[in-house]
Amino acid sequence: MNANRPQNTGACLLVGSAPGAADAPNLLRNEVHELSLVEGIREVALRHARSAGASRILSVRVALADYSSYLEDALAMFWDEACAASEAAGARIEFVRIPAELLCLECLKSFTAHEMNLQCPECGSHWVKPISGDECYVESIDVETKGP
Repeated sequence: MNANRPQNTGACLLVGSAPGAADAPNLLRNEVHELSLVEGIREVALRHARSAGASRILSVRVALADYSSYLEDALAMFWDEACAASEAAGARIEFVRIPAELLCLECLKSFTAHEMNLQCPECGSHWVKPISGDECYVESIDVETKGP
């Protein structure tokens, strides 16, 4: 392994309350602000980077659902401040959008929401409810590993 070459830890830990995230703090409650979420993302990234023997974090890729209440600009604004004086100092934060899944309450068909079109493609009803779309989790972490 080249010490100067960024390596992907393959880490994928849910930061929210999705199944399998038992050890992660529940950071997706409406009362939690962007700074708290960024601090949680930083801690997840640091924990995985350290366990992989990384010397520093180059970037963190965060999956953010379309209907999440968090704004990318606000999260990015806090990122540099939250990461200063850690192995994540200078790391980029990148966002990947996850489309929301809706359930039509008229015909019971589930479908992917496209932009803000909430109409069921099967029956045309607007009587829908979200079944996913508020997720937020660390998808991957790119790190620089320590020399031999």
